[in-house]
Amino acid sequence: MFDIERDLILEGKRYIVGIDEVGRGPLAGDVIVCAVCFDLRCLIDEDLKEDLIDGIKDSKKLSDKKRRELAGKIKEKAIGFSIAGAPPRVIDKVNILQATIMSMEKALEDLTKKLKEKNIVPDMVLVDSVKIKSSLPCTSLNKGDDLCYTVGAASILAKVYRDNLCKEWEEKYPGYEFSKHKGYGTKTHREALINLGPCEIHRTSFLKNLQKWKDQSKIIGDQGENKALEYLEKNGYKIIGRNYKVYSGEIDLIARKDHYLVFVEVKSRKDDSYGYGYEAVDKNKQKKIKMAAEIYYHSNGLENLQPRFDVIEIYTDKEIINHYEDAFW
Repeated sequence: MFDIERDLILEGKRYIVGIDEVGRGPLAGDVIVCAVCFDLRCLIDEDLKEDLIDGIKDSKKLSDKKRRELAGKIKEKAIGFSIAGAPPRVIDKVNILQATIMSMEKALEDLTKKLKEKNIVPDMVLVDSVKIKSSLPCTSLNKGDDLCYTVGAASILAKVYRDNLCKEWEEKYPGYEFSKHKGYGTKTHREALINLGPCEIHRTSFLKNLQKWKDQSKIIGDQGENKALEYLEKNGYKIIGRNYKVYSGEIDLIARKDHYLVFVEVKSRKDDSYGYGYEAVDKNKQKKIKMAAEIYYHSNGLENLQPRFDVIEIYTDKEIINHYEDAFW
């Protein structure tokens, strides 16, 4: 981890800047860059060894708790650091690579100004993977966050900063679960996009497959509903409604059995690799189903029946059907 920087120090250099980004791949949110500078005489001076921070490496290989612990130490030991980024509208306009380069150059420019106030001029800038323009000597390194102490430190600060943004985005845009997937194209995120559509922090240039996801989701959803319908009828339910839609929400299947009026939410999956189907029926989804059910219940004069909310999971690979009666209320 120290070989590249140690060689630079042995060449007479002292102040090394590392630059890295997080968030190039997500479907939503800003790309974030950090530039951080260290005085690395500690690599060759035994009296300064305590200034080295143990455990720095590529932020993706660290737990959230460890990243946050290291971020505090980095801010304490670094000569200075700067954070910059580009929002989705800029990414869509110039493409993600150019947005990353612009952010890296801005972070370095801001850091250089801060260091100038301390009468410090960086001797070398190490950048992860990307080539940037600067009056300072710069070297681009593939997998620099794994090879260099300074770049690894930059990746940690950038990651912690962006993760905090994800928490803010989750509060501002409920239903997408940004703090869970950080904007990446997970199954949960794609399903949210299908159900809710893009919000203002989605990168439209990254959503070219959205219609394909919708089409695939509809096919799988229709197949799942057919299987659920057959299952219910075999078990004594009478289907009286399907895909009931109102302004407040949609109900997949509506059935009667005994004295119950059953509103059924169907979740279809190939398997449970990305979580269980019933987990997708969160509080927000439940609220919409209940609002739609109330309209159906009263507008069809069915007050003599006891309403019930069920969830049926369909796993197509193993042809498994799980029926959760009275799943929520």
